Amino acid sequence: MKKLNQLAIWVLAAAVAGVAQQPSTAPTTSQPPAPGAQPGQTTTTNQPPAAQPQQKKEIKDPAEYNAYVNAMGVTDPATKANALEQFITQYPQSVVKDDALEQLMGAYQQSGNLPKAQDAATRVLQVNPNNVRALLVLAYSKRLSAQSGNAADAPLALKYGQQGLQALDTYTKPDGVSDTDFQRLKSIAALVFNGAVGIGSLNAKDYPNAQKYLQTAYEMEVSGNPNDPDAWLNAYPLATAFCSTKPVNPQGLWYGARAIILTKNNPQVNSPISTYVKHCYTYYHGEDTGWDQLLQQAAAQPNPPAGFTVAPAPTPAEQVKKIADSKDPKQMSFDDWKLIFTYGDQATTDRVWTAIKGTPLAFQALVIQAEKDRIIMAATYDGIQDQKADTEVVMAGPIPAAKMPKVGTQIAVVATPDSYDKDPYMMHLINGKLAVTAASHPATHRPVHHKK
Repeated sequence: MKKLNQLAIWVLAAAVAGVAQQPSTAPTTSQPPAPGAQPGQTTTTNQPPAAQPQQKKEIKDPAEYNAYVNAMGVTDPATKANALEQFITQYPQSVVKDDALEQLMGAYQQSGNLPKAQDAATRVLQVNPNNVRALLVLAYSKRLSAQSGNAADAPLALKYGQQGLQALDTYTKPDGVSDTDFQRLKSIAALVFNGAVGIGSLNAKDYPNAQKYLQTAYEMEVSGNPNDPDAWLNAYPLATAFCSTKPVNPQGLWYGARAIILTKNNPQVNSPISTYVKHCYTYYHGEDTGWDQLLQQAAAQPNPPAGFTVAPAPTPAEQVKKIADSKDPKQMSFDDWKLIFTYGDQATTDRVWTAIKGTPLAFQALVIQAEKDRIIMAATYDGIQDQKADTEVVMAGPIPAAKMPKVGTQIAVVATPDSYDKDPYMMHLINGKLAVTAASHPATHRPVHHKK
């Protein structure tokens, strides 16, 4: 994102276009202009909020006029910027100060000095808070900085984006700018301003506005080129805005998949996007089935089809019902029992517990703590992965020192369910004995999905 993309090139062109024009009635000598003439008349690049005819500007001091014309006539951008800085310093109250500042901004842009261009844009806004080109430069730069990880610039992106949209509503075509160029400038500005407000809103966790403005920016960008690779700059944060809501809006999974497609030739950007979006998909859907199909769909079109959705993961209650209706309780895993005893209704838990209580079970589990008369174990998948106890086995007799299980190892045990605690979950078994093997009740992954 540090590299200028196509949109940045457009912003640069839009910010520079038309700002380095010579006064339309410059005299041929350094003498004062004749009465009635309009020396120093310039083509302004912006208007106040009200759509009013542009006011002609007259520089009455010949020395000031010549300094302005000479600075305007410099062709080298860096030299021109220096000349304009000198003019502004020497004539801080000049009637053409706003024009000079805007031209200074353009000169810095052309010379590649982006920090100076931003500084000039800020100075332009001090004179004219509604200057669209200055707002365009600042909104874009602060938005890109914020999206690159500089969170402090996000509120500025929001501020300049909002100002820009307001200024754009009453922006009138400057003299000397063609209708085509004017409409193109307005389109680029609207795209940039909407994106800046979207990023600023996302950073502030204002997800509804983030969705609204990023969606507008994304649709504007792909309307001209559905496969514009730079559209990921709006597609990915749009996905984040949808996926950060409670509950998750599956529209975000589409735009996330679209961002993955658009960045497929940029591994450095693609990898973290793919990881995040697939995680969101798996969390929402419960598993990754259908993921490849979603990517194929997103590769074929920029926007989700009408009625697009992704089936949500089953709730704990739905998982309990499915498990309880599909298996003999004695054939269930410890993960199944934990899910049922934690989330099942009373009738279901009573039925399953009655079926297994008092029945010896052979199983393998991870040793968390071992004593001569009891072993604290992890028998569920999550318990084993997290090394967190969920099973207590009280032994039928003391364990010989030579056979004392080692913490962190998995051992086979035969024991009888006696009771369980729901929160925190713990199954208590009695009459435990060390076994050679345990073929029954292996740990199985049973993710519990709590909707955001």
